[in-house]
Formats: sequence, structure tokens, C-alpha cells
Amino acid sequence: MIALVQSPVAPDRRARVVSPLQAALGAFFGGPIGFAVFSRTNCVALGDRAGARKMLALSVAVLLAWHAAVAIALFMAATLALNVLFGGMPLALAVAAYRVAERQLASAHDHCVFRSSWSVLGITLLCFVATAACVLVVIAAVVVALVGHSGFRT
Repeated sequence: MIALVQSPVAPDRRARVVSPLQAALGAFFGGPIGFAVFSRTNCVALGDRAGARKMLALSVAVLLAWHAAVAIALFMAATLALNVLFGGMPLALAVAAYRVAERQLASAHDHCVFRSSWSVLGITLLCFVATAACVLVVIAAVVVALVGHSGFRT
């Protein structure tokens, strides 16, 4: 009889992962940093070290491409292609994060539990602030470069 009772202090062995919808919304609102966090979180939670390294490399490439696009947009006049890029980037990140999370959870759905939506919302807000700060740094660097090359002296 005693053996059938579970101990209340027994740790939960299920991995805490984000669902594909949570990952997509986190990447949509959190930008490239949100994509990095939510796509890598499931790999780490499921113990996939090689997948975590691969996601980290992919996320760094996405972040560098995003910053390059911001810098090009500031150096050039706004064109339709750049407007489509900036309008379509959040949607592309959301779709990519959804697909990545779907593939990650395809084999491990039995021994995992989804994170709470409030936890994901908090992480998304932090990712949004971090992405905005990174974009402001890129904008400041481009403005300094433009002023430096313009020959303007105070």
C-alpha cells in the first residue's frame, strides 16, 4: 500500500518545452532574438546538444542578416523590397519557429510538458526589448558612420 503512493517531493522528469504556437508568437513579437531563444529552448530541454548548437548557429546567422538589412535600409532610400523585407521578416520568423518547434516535438511529445503562457509572454517581452536595443545600436552606428563620412565638423 505504501509503495503505491507517490512522494510529493519527487521531481517531475518531463521536459518543459514551448509549443509550436508559443514559439511562433514568441518569434513574431520577439524578433530574431525571440527566434533564437524559442528555437533553442526545446533542443536544450530535450537534451539534443547537436541540435542546440545547430540552432545557435542558425540564430546567429538570422540575427546578423537582420542587422545587415537594418543597416542597408538606413544607407539606402526606402524601397519596396526593403519594406517587404521588414514587413515580412516577423512573419517569416514566426513560420520558421513554428516549423522548427513542430519537428523538435514530433518524437518527444510523450515525455514533455508545455511551459505556461505567462512564462512565454515574459520571455517574449524580454526578447522584444533586447531586439529593439540591438536595432538601436545598429542605427546609432550607421548614423555615426554617415556623419563621419559626410565631412561635417562641429
